[in-house]
Amino acid sequence: MTGACLTVSQVQSIPWDAAPSSALLLRVTSGFVTPIVTGTNAAMCCPARAAAVVSAPVSFLEKETGVDDVPQLMAYLQELLRYDLKLEEERQILKGDGTGENLNGLMTQATVFDAALTKAGDTAIDLVRRAIYQVRKQSMLSADGIVMTELDWMNIELQKDGENRYLFANLQGLVTPVLWGRPVVTSDSVDEGDADTGGEFLVANFARSSVLFDRMSFLFKMGLINDQFIKNERALLVEERLGLGVRRREGLVKGRFTVAP
Repeated sequence: MTGACLTVSQVQSIPWDAAPSSALLLRVTSGFVTPIVTGTNAAMCCPARAAAVVSAPVSFLEKETGVDDVPQLMAYLQELLRYDLKLEEERQILKGDGTGENLNGLMTQATVFDAALTKAGDTAIDLVRRAIYQVRKQSMLSADGIVMTELDWMNIELQKDGENRYLFANLQGLVTPVLWGRPVVTSDSVDEGDADTGGEFLVANFARSSVLFDRMSFLFKMGLINDQFIKNERALLVEERLGLGVRRREGLVKGRFTVAP
């Protein structure tokens, strides 16, 4: 996702202690990314697993002498770990499968786009507009955001009119990603599709259909595990805890572009 901003600007966020005690819709989870070893080895991203009140810890090992010799290294490592943490958070919020200790993600719970709304010759732009209508029709809420892949948004931006002029792109300046008056967020957590189909998309009223409960925003820890003391190593860990609730799944519509935009 470009910036993982869905977690803070699109989905309503409220303090954990404000969550209703009977909120059965809240599934809490935690993710743990297995160690990324640095030092003599190149850093390697490892697969994630999950555990219970959205803890999404990310960790790796670092030589103690390296941490002591370069004070700035601590801030740099925290920045790297926090970025990886946000990527895992985004994946869980959008595509968590709700099994075991994973979040029940927005796209997992979203209603499916109604293909009966489509017309012959519809483009990706048309499908998004029809999905906006579906959100309004079935939930009585107005869609306030769109999520799609970077590839699909690029293809939309590159569309031209009959005189070969770009419909969206401004080659000499920045263009805010907006479609049908709704902000567009591009994400690497949704599927790009293949040569025959475009990627997945999500159109929703994020503010009213879902809620993000903040239990612990960002915590950095450093300690020793097993024989790290004699190896002169330290384990670094960042984690956060959060819960995701979907109050009106009718306010979430997911689909897939039938052809490349």
